[in-house]
Amino acid sequence: MSYTPKILIVDDEPHLCSSLKTLLSHQGYEAHTSTCGKQAMESLAENGFDLVLLDIVMPDVDGYQVMDYIDCRSLDTPVIFITGHAYVDSAVAALRRGAYDCLRKPLDHEELLKTVAGVVDRKRRNDGQKQLFKRPLEAKEELEALQKVKHELLARMSHTMRIPVNG
Repeated sequence: MSYTPKILIVDDEPHLCSSLKTLLSHQGYEAHTSTCGKQAMESLAENGFDLVLLDIVMPDVDGYQVMDYIDCRSLDTPVIFITGHAYVDSAVAALRRGAYDCLRKPLDHEELLKTVAGVVDRKRRNDGQKQLFKRPLEAKEELEALQKVKHELLARMSHTMRIPVNG
């Protein structure tokens, strides 16, 4: 069973959302779209995503606010900003906020796909490492629970053995 990475595309241009969804779907990704920041935050609250492609300038809630929402909730979802406005300033601000990358509109599909593949691969590796660290902790907790049961059982057996049997 293979895992299909989920990507949320957030842009106030419905045509761009649609074309990116088609492009990413043809590459084997499960792509979802939101045409405003508020809708994106609702989608993020309801679903887990492996990556968010996020426009910076939107009419209701801007991309920086959506990224703050992701950070506040510790969603561990990488972000690639996409923008057509003041690219250098936007890119610097995005990277300072922790974005993986910032791409300029109009998007170069080859560059986008390469960047997306890199982010998804990096996230998959990070998630795998987290699982490796999680397993020993779970095993330790299970062992401690079993040791507690063993001690309780031994205490009961010891108590039972001390009670004289009257016949």
